[in-house]
Amino acid sequence: MESLAAKSDWLRRGAEQGHLGAQLVFVADPEQALGGLQEIFKNPDVVIEYKRQAMEYLESAADRGSMDALLRLGNAHQVGVMTEQDNTTSYAYYLAAERAAPGTVSSNRQQWLRDRLSVEQIRESKVKAEEIYDECCTTH
Repeated sequence: MESLAAKSDWLRRGAEQGHLGAQLVFVADPEQALGGLQEIFKNPDVVIEYKRQAMEYLESAADRGSMDALLRLGNAHQVGVMTEQDNTTSYAYYLAAERAAPGTVSSNRQQWLRDRLSVEQIRESKVKAEEIYDECCTTH
């Protein structure tokens, strides 16, 4: 049976080589990506690098048109665990996802974010959403 460390190495290699599925699994399963909880506790600095890489993989996947990545980026910026919490950027990713696939983002989530943004931040989100959409969705 293949060890968790070996699976982690394969997953990491696939993600580094740009395999979309590997990148999304890397982000969704940090325990597998990092080689297990024991490895995380032995070397907590790997979590910092993991978060950096995970965000890089999500951005790469989003740039290639992955709706899953767009939604995860919106969530990451909303929650603030994988990256700094930023409702303006979160709303931008959700707007781009909603434009690419109407009905994907709940109206409640969109309203919750709008309620926490100023008029200027909403405007900034819309500009950023256009850029995200152009990058992810107009060439794919």
